[in-house]
Amino acid sequence: MRFEVNPQDKRLRIMQAAVRVFAQKGFHRAKMEEIARTADVGKGTVYEYFPSKERLFIEMIKIGKKYYQDRLMAQIKGVEGFSEKLKEVAYLHMIFFHEHRDMAQVMMQEYLQLGAEVHEEFAQFHEQEIRVIREIIAQGTDEGSFRPQETERTALFFYGAVHAVSCRSISALGKNDLEKQAEEVTDLFLRGIARES
Repeated sequence: MRFEVNPQDKRLRIMQAAVRVFAQKGFHRAKMEEIARTADVGKGTVYEYFPSKERLFIEMIKIGKKYYQDRLMAQIKGVEGFSEKLKEVAYLHMIFFHEHRDMAQVMMQEYLQLGAEVHEEFAQFHEQEIRVIREIIAQGTDEGSFRPQETERTALFFYGAVHAVSCRSISALGKNDLEKQAEEVTDLFLRGIARES
């Protein structure tokens, strides 16, 4: 995860260092001492801001969640057309995973062991994006761009496809490839796989 870090902002410096250490060691093998050393602060300073490694990890997820939500809403605001909005959501999801692939890999590798509070934060991260997708599909359905369907389930289908592709391609693809994949996933979702008659 890449934060814009002011050298004087010790809290953000610690979180930036934690990303590197978590990515190298994994969550459970990472030590607060290593995070402090990487951030060039004392171990006591880390504990002043974050009372535990779990709390540090949760705060990182919260910041990432807000950053992504703000970016998502800003990007789709200027996009015309419901299909284009869905494609933009898909692309932003894929590019976010690509840009923050270190943390994405930690989450995928150690998710089941991270505890209930981390799971809840991550569930909220998913839900906020599903809500945006659901609203786009509902509006598109109301205005006749999409055929009638169960909006919640349809939003989950789309999100699931986008998220699965993102997880498979976090390290292998460049930004141009991700844009192409976002187009392909959205087109497949909208048109299906049956031959046109």
